[in-house]
Amino acid sequence: MSLNTGRFNRQFRIPSDWQIDQLSNLSVDGIRNGVFNDPEKSGKGVKLINVVNLYSGSCIDTSQLGLLELSDSEISKYRVEVGDIFFTRSSLKLEGIAQCNINLDDKNVMVFDDHIMRIRPDTSRVVPEFLREFCSSSYARSYFMRQAKTTTMTTIGQDDLGKFLVFLPPYDEQEKIAEVLATWNRGIELTEKLIQQKKAYYKGLSHELLTGKLRWNEAVKSDTDNLTRRVTMTARGVTHHGYRSTPLGLVPSDWSVMKLSDVVKPVSREVEKPSMGYWRLGIRSHAKGSFHEYIENPDTVSMDKLYVVKENDLIVNITFAWEHAVCVATKSDDGKLVSHRFPTYEFKSRAVPQFYKYYIMQPHFKYLLQNISPGGAGRNRVMSKRDFLNLDVIVPPLDEQKKIAEILTLADNEVSCLETKLELLKQQKRGLMDLLLSGEVRV
Repeated sequence: MSLNTGRFNRQFRIPSDWQIDQLSNLSVDGIRNGVFNDPEKSGKGVKLINVVNLYSGSCIDTSQLGLLELSDSEISKYRVEVGDIFFTRSSLKLEGIAQCNINLDDKNVMVFDDHIMRIRPDTSRVVPEFLREFCSSSYARSYFMRQAKTTTMTTIGQDDLGKFLVFLPPYDEQEKIAEVLATWNRGIELTEKLIQQKKAYYKGLSHELLTGKLRWNEAVKSDTDNLTRRVTMTARGVTHHGYRSTPLGLVPSDWSVMKLSDVVKPVSREVEKPSMGYWRLGIRSHAKGSFHEYIENPDTVSMDKLYVVKENDLIVNITFAWEHAVCVATKSDDGKLVSHRFPTYEFKSRAVPQFYKYYIMQPHFKYLLQNISPGGAGRNRVMSKRDFLNLDVIVPPLDEQKKIAEILTLADNEVSCLETKLELLKQQKRGLMDLLLSGEVRV
């Protein structure tokens, strides 16, 4: 790579040996809409590229496509070829309009849905992979969003898509740019797959540790075969030596099953509603943790009394407990305010908060919360605070709670590091795209 110090096109400040042309002129047969996706014909037939298939990956994952039954003439008319590029015609959000992706599969017979548009690049003038990257650039995204029309949905038409101006380096430079960006794409996709694999593995590990099927405390010394045999037996409900039956299933003999009231105690740190702006804490559904919202004008809050949250509090949203809105407060939550709909509880000495942070995230705990939240959907399903404290929970020995919490915290940290790496790779690619696709850096 080298920094470009040569002459630039005056209007767009691109290298003088680059060309500019409309997107529609770079397609051998214009811009085409796809076939009607008749629900009565879905489930069998040929593979169908749909809107959802355009939003992830550097190319369309054809293993994830649905099927649509079509006639031979329809297949011929809408058949997909290698290098075809597709764009979304509509989106619920402005940011989703004209999202594009490319097909690189030459083995399957495929067609495309009528909610997306197709460009078939003229490979004598443009490298398809280069064009796909160019149409995903910040310059392209800005153009497509400016041209979009928004009513109940955000849409873009063929004419506006086709008028998009593409910068065309010499053909060999297009190939080199596509190759460089493909390297970043591979790094991004490998990291995404690794994150998915780690999450799946740690999800299983978490369940085994939190239910006692897998023991990692100092008192238990087992080889791999014995561990596998024990996990298999307990999963089948067969009582293994050292286990006993409880209302929560088989647990190790040295573990207890207690009421939640034996593990936590209600705490109320009531304060007057602030006269100036303050930070309010909320809880995400599906055990996704907490979030913070700055209330600039306290007069918009109808309640006069609020409650202070402290680190390691157990907090539940009684209105959405049925949707698994529960968490253990983190250090960043400390000092935030909640309403009476968010009762707080302190853990007693027999409990390690970080152990129960993971315990309450388990599907079984969501099931228990749903059972104590009677009524219809939404705000009518209010959790009973009395029944909440009466829930059965597992209580391992304190040292094992600590060890399990340490293991799962390390697992969380590993995934967080990988997610940070993924975001950095995406940022690096966006910066590289801006340099390469404008000609500021030449290859």
